[in-house]
Amino acid sequence: MRKIVLFLHTGYCGMDAWEFWKVPETATEDELAALCWERAKDNAEMYGIYPRHEYEDEEGFDEDDESYSDAIEGSFEDYDPEKHDGHRIGGDTSWSQY
Repeated sequence: MRKIVLFLHTGYCGMDAWEFWKVPETATEDELAALCWERAKDNAEMYGIYPRHEYEDEEGFDEDDESYSDAIEGSFEDYDPEKHDGHRIGGDTSWSQY
């Protein structure tokens, strides 16, 4: 298994997150990019922030509403204990499985 760290951005200060995942060594870049996007979207939605492009065609959409963001994104890098362990809340050592 490969250990990675996801960086989840909402586009607003103070609402970003980090997640620690174990993924198969065979996971493709496209699969990991999809995982990053889904987790970033879920993180943003916990704060009531939604991807603008998914809602802009709906009736009643207000483009000035701060509930929509074009800056929701996720990225990942391989886990490095010296670099990433400081991101763990309370030193939590649990890993999510892909």
